[in-house]
Amino acid sequence: MRQFINHLDHFVWVCKTENLERYVQQFSDLFGAKFDGPFERENWFRVYVSWDTGFEISAPLTEDSRGGQHLKKHGEGPYAMVFGVEDLEAAKSHARELGYDPSEDILQTGEEPWTYRLESIVEAYVGEVLNTTMLFGHVVRKEGVVTTR
Repeated sequence: MRQFINHLDHFVWVCKTENLERYVQQFSDLFGAKFDGPFERENWFRVYVSWDTGFEISAPLTEDSRGGQHLKKHGEGPYAMVFGVEDLEAAKSHARELGYDPSEDILQTGEEPWTYRLESIVEAYVGEVLNTTMLFGHVVRKEGVVTTR
């Protein structure tokens, strides 16, 4: 499997930077998840990603970022769900028809440090539902990244 379409692509938890390593270790121990990272995007976040399990644990580096605002409002815990779509522009157009205000594309391929695991990645913020940030994602993994039977 290389891309999730109309399916949860990955889930993101947000935490304080001082707790990031501990949570990654907990997830690794409990689920046998192997994480890549830490990756850091200056003035945005520090993150660990397990592409095989669909887990991402992120620590915002600034309070004014989306993740920082979420952390301040809701505390540590569930942050975002990235829903896999085949056509990002069509998904954003549909969301606009429903009254959402999707963001411009973020995480363009080539900007992130995990290109060795992905062929491409583009995401867009959609909005918040049930205290969870919703994103659309067009994430194409390289062959063999997700374990399937």
